[in-house]
Amino acid sequence: MTADELEKRLKDYALRSIRVAASLKHDMVSQLLGRQFLKASTSSGANYREAQRGTSRADFLAKVKIAERECDESCYWLELMIAAGILEERLVADLLKEGKELTAILGAIAVSTKRSTVS
Repeated sequence: MTADELEKRLKDYALRSIRVAASLKHDMVSQLLGRQFLKASTSSGANYREAQRGTSRADFLAKVKIAERECDESCYWLELMIAAGILEERLVADLLKEGKELTAILGAIAVSTKRSTVS
């Protein structure tokens, strides 16, 4: 997968997350959890994009690791909303799967970058 393809997947993930957050009920709990989910899911793509423009390999690695953590955090908030009955799992299962895949991809990039930096 190229950097551009990953950036597109992360942007698509963010756009799908925006639609989920916008569909939440307007009660306090749904909005609070939705806000946390939205911040993390949109931040992962922004951090990866910033990593692409990093000034050094160390800068790239740091930004990729932030993107990985944010993506994983977005999965946590999604899982929490499912467990709390705020979202139906069947409606967001594909989004959660994509979030986990993106987290794994970002993690693999971080490991690979760290290995090539140490060598």
